[in-house]
Amino acid sequence: IQVGPGTYVGNLTVNKRLTIDGAGSGSDPAGNTIISAAVAGTSSIVYSAGGLDASNRQVLKDVRVTGASGGTGNNNSGILLTA
Repeated sequence: IQVGPGTYVGNLTVNKRLTIDGAGSGSDPAGNTIISAAVAGTSSIVYSAGGLDASNRQVLKDVRVTGASGGTGNNNSGILLTA
């Protein structure tokens, strides 16, 4: 999945193996992809499925993840792996 530049507010759950490829991981939404948690204290991205091996893996690249502050424990993680 290719994600264009901009700020995307929401909580993303990934439950299958895929590649998420953003436009860049900088702080300027005009040229970068920013994913921000919709609710403070929750993870911005939750992975509930992992890759199978080095050739079949989960890929998240060129994305800035923000907004997951204020929670406790793992809920305070920008990216939470549950698989």
